[in-house]
Amino acid sequence: MINMPFSLLLEHSLLYGGIVALLLSFVLMGSLVFNPEIGWRTYPPQVKVAFGPMRSTAKKQRIVIGLVFIGLLIGGAFVSLVRLQAAHVATLTFMEAFTSTLIVFNVFNLVDLLLLDWLIFATWQPKMLMLPGTEGMDEYADYGFYFSGFLKGLAGSVVFSLIASTITIAI
Repeated sequence: MINMPFSLLLEHSLLYGGIVALLLSFVLMGSLVFNPEIGWRTYPPQVKVAFGPMRSTAKKQRIVIGLVFIGLLIGGAFVSLVRLQAAHVATLTFMEAFTSTLIVFNVFNLVDLLLLDWLIFATWQPKMLMLPGTEGMDEYADYGFYFSGFLKGLAGSVVFSLIASTITIAI
């Protein structure tokens, strides 16, 4: 049950979702400019085959970037919930926490699909973000591949929102 005005919940969640999306986009794009191989697991399968296996240096870099990414994503969601609770007189309900977290996660998921995947990777295809030797491959323009990643992110955001909401309400 949602007790607070939905417009307040939505405005707050979109604001924090935008902040999280901005931070995560900078982390992702910055890491790929530094070394495109860090994102090896997220490239289309044919691109990965053409490039070859991920090197150990990139695997180590990916762990660091992954920890930063997860920290910002989870930290952003929890900060959002803490701030939402502070702005709301009554205690947050489970549904309010779940809805807010789901919106925060999916603002990034949507930015990732539309801006990073479809616009930058599939349409512009800047060479500095492509795996060396795979520049210009048609598989980068596979919009369906990126959409399936969006759907996986959508499913994951439901699971993580349930977890985050449960923890927040329990605390």
